[in-house]
Amino acid sequence: FVRVVSRFLQNLLGSLFWAPPPWAKALGRLRRERPGRFWIGLILLLALIFGALVGYRIYQQLPKPLTLTAEIEAPGVTPNSDNPQPDSLHINFVYDREQSGAEQELPDEPPSVARLDLVNQKVVQGIRLDPQMPGTWRWEGDRTLVFVPDQEWPAGTRFRLRFDKQPFAPETRFTSRSYDFETPPLTVDLEPLQFYQNPKDRKIRQAVATLRFSHPVDEQSLKQRLSMTMRPSDEGIKTPPVAVEFTLS
Repeated sequence: FVRVVSRFLQNLLGSLFWAPPPWAKALGRLRRERPGRFWIGLILLLALIFGALVGYRIYQQLPKPLTLTAEIEAPGVTPNSDNPQPDSLHINFVYDREQSGAEQELPDEPPSVARLDLVNQKVVQGIRLDPQMPGTWRWEGDRTLVFVPDQEWPAGTRFRLRFDKQPFAPETRFTSRSYDFETPPLTVDLEPLQFYQNPKDRKIRQAVATLRFSHPVDEQSLKQRLSMTMRPSDEGIKTPPVAVEFTLS
């Protein structure tokens, strides 16, 4: 059967030749001329490979160094009040349980990560926010960073935080120094339309709708992007609706 297959492949692909590399020829010559050295070397090589595998297995079972991660409390929507203040960004630093492994015990006390001279102080370097936002960074205690913005957060925007070494204690180890968060998106709710009929002139009929936005909006911009249409009375569903004039306040 082997000969049949070999002959078939030879007829299909032609003759195939393989020449051993120089190191294979050297090993073969060593095995023939000095079998003692060859087998001793082979045993030492296998022992070295086995020792490396055992060492790697032991290394994998050793306790890993504790690393930290950032828990980000993304800012919410600024409340609709007389003196609105944009929500601050809070970042808490905790031990990374996923990186440490389920078997490794973590300290009972939360980690202290702030540089001693910066505890409860303003931070002026070592933190990058992209896109940039004007505001102030400061430590609250030794494990919470707070960013107080000078202006409203843009709606539905993904930000990336990057931490350098300057604001943290020298022994602090992070799983990652880059984190992402998003601000709440702009949403609008259309409250149920109310039908209005003028009690003095019943021919005056109007529909009143209320749009409730999650964020402040520009009235002029809204007027340019808002439209209202209605299908003419007594027309079928195939009749396209036409534009209806409306007022906005």
